[in-house]
Amino acid sequence: MPVFRTALRVIFRHPVQLLVYIGLISLFGLVIIQSSFDTATPSFSMSTVPVAVIDRDHSPVSESLTDFLGDKGTLVEVDDSSQSIQDAVAQGQVALIVIVPHGYGSAFIAAARDGATAPEVETITSFAVAYATLAQSQVDNYLNGLRLAAVAEPVWDDGDLVAQARAIASVSATFEVPHDSAAVSSTTTFDFFFVWSSYPMTLGITALVAMAFTAFNLGETRRRQLASPMPSTRLNLQIMAASLVTAGLTWVYLCLLALLPIVGGAPLWVADPSHAALVSVAALVFTSVPLSLGFLLAQFQASSMVINAVSNVVGLAMMFLSGLILGSGSSVSLGGPLDTIKLFLPSHWYAQAIAAAGGVGGAGGVTWGTYLASLGIVVLFAVALLCVALAIGRFRVQSSDGNVVIE
Repeated sequence: MPVFRTALRVIFRHPVQLLVYIGLISLFGLVIIQSSFDTATPSFSMSTVPVAVIDRDHSPVSESLTDFLGDKGTLVEVDDSSQSIQDAVAQGQVALIVIVPHGYGSAFIAAARDGATAPEVETITSFAVAYATLAQSQVDNYLNGLRLAAVAEPVWDDGDLVAQARAIASVSATFEVPHDSAAVSSTTTFDFFFVWSSYPMTLGITALVAMAFTAFNLGETRRRQLASPMPSTRLNLQIMAASLVTAGLTWVYLCLLALLPIVGGAPLWVADPSHAALVSVAALVFTSVPLSLGFLLAQFQASSMVINAVSNVVGLAMMFLSGLILGSGSSVSLGGPLDTIKLFLPSHWYAQAIAAAGGVGGAGGVTWGTYLASLGIVVLFAVALLCVALAIGRFRVQSSDGNVVIE
């Protein structure tokens, strides 16, 4: 298989993609784990969320809501102006801004007692999505308690209602931190590492596969192929086989990194081998996406500079738009149209599969339906990209110099 061996030599003649895109960026995941996870301390502390309340109502309801959020988090003073609000969000001063409109308190209580739709406060979320979600849940808890109190006690005044609402919203569950948290911490770091690895997989495999196919599509090389007795289908299959070997070696490298003590893969394979295997299989299935993407990119016969640029842009876009930079990406709401956009990205469904395996964002057990469906969608993305690449390649061959190539 001379073409197969030549394709491998072409791939391994690109040390930047091998060492930086796959090797170095994968190691960045270890640095993030080291700085973000403390697996040696089995303790828990409640996070305090910086919030701001712009009270335009100045009613007992709005003032009680402000006091309640101040007890649960950290109140930040923000002026009631568009510029101040934008600065506070952009600079990360607050995770959530709550704007209470005029007449909100009386309108909310009246709607609750009449069984009508209650008015809503306006909320503005910062880029710290996890903290904003926590603050939003505290606002919702308070308003739900106020609604229950207004319905249950129709004769109470506003002061009694807000006191009861705060009492309801302040109820919390008691829990105990287990002393043996090794399995939990290993699962968390293991899953996060493979979620992060979607970026180096997309970046490295896409670039290497695209460069391998592009090397065989250059003008002089292409003319020699057409003059040779080897069918183009067989030639492309050998190049694809070399690409599969590259993707497989990348996956093996990531699995070996996951065994390092900082990731915790080795003890996880002992404590929960089914979860570790399911996550590893999900990563293997995900490699089909950059394989197809690299093949698609090669159809345009782009230069190595363009291939590197496109691989970086696509890898970063998939990572950020899917919410993977925030964690598993499966339970993180990005808000607005981004929640719709990420449904059309294979990296989101890859994260869904990892969560369904019972790890980060999962419920502790395998959700087989979600796991298999998510991996199926990832494969469909790869097949769709491959079909588009084949169509573009056929059109390019047929339209080259105005001649139709007949095999």
